[in-house]
Amino acid sequence: MNLTPLFEKQQQLDQYIVKKKGLEGQDLLPNKILALRVELGELANEWRGFKHWSNNQEPRYERKCHACKGRGKFAQVDACGYCGGTGVEAKPLLEEYIDCLHFILSIGNDLNITDEWVTDIDLSEPDYTDVTSQLNHIFGLIDTDMDAHDWFGIAEQFISLGSLFGFSWEQIEQAYSEKWDENFRRQNVGY
Repeated sequence: MNLTPLFEKQQQLDQYIVKKKGLEGQDLLPNKILALRVELGELANEWRGFKHWSNNQEPRYERKCHACKGRGKFAQVDACGYCGGTGVEAKPLLEEYIDCLHFILSIGNDLNITDEWVTDIDLSEPDYTDVTSQLNHIFGLIDTDMDAHDWFGIAEQFISLGSLFGFSWEQIEQAYSEKWDENFRRQNVGY
């Protein structure tokens, strides 16, 4: 696992947004910390396992294509044009995980996290083995007065959370790159 290329891509995106939106010289760290909290809540909502009051506590790993109803094709056509024949319209849990990762990397860039910090991230085990406890732990680590040490703990525990969800590092990197492309596209169309 190597976070350095993701840091570099995130820095490109952050610099592009700052320039495009005229935000030079502004302290955006408080906004990013709040955004991380919001996205972490959205991630928990897609995971659903904490919703003891609901009959539907299954994580939303995939959402079937609305056009072909998850079949990947229509009766008269080989492949659905909307989902590319996969039958999957979205991967909500992974997408929310990646949204969080974008803000974690962006915060790391604001805190001037260096390669030596990144290579020291230990992914051996999350602090908790159940997702609810791990999510609560990460929420508790997020502080408005975050420094590099705080960031390191959040990043480590968040990446470990990905393993609790069953995500491989390859899935995470691919999904990050796809969302990075989408974020640039959004900026270019006036998001």
